[in-house]
Amino acid sequence: MVSKMAYRCPECGKVFKDLKALRSHFIKIHRNNYCSLCKKRVKHYVMHCMKKKDDVWHLIYLVLIDGFSSLNEEERELAERLLVKMLRVEIVFTEAGYRS
Repeated sequence: MVSKMAYRCPECGKVFKDLKALRSHFIKIHRNNYCSLCKKRVKHYVMHCMKKKDDVWHLIYLVLIDGFSSLNEEERELAERLLVKMLRVEIVFTEAGYRS
């Protein structure tokens, strides 16, 4: 049995081997003009998340869509800790396959 860390999509639960793969999935599949956190339509999703980045999940979604470029150093450090704490999961590989 082997274990490995991975990242779970906060929208659909799909698991990815690294943050880059999760970001790519999130942008392609979940980026639209609807905020699933606020349950409302928004014109510019990135700007919407920037305005609400004091909320933990909006900050995480902002990083998944826009990366760390729009954050100051303090926000970047917080986002990195939150990504690990809230999205990282352990994948255990067994003879029968894997489970998270």
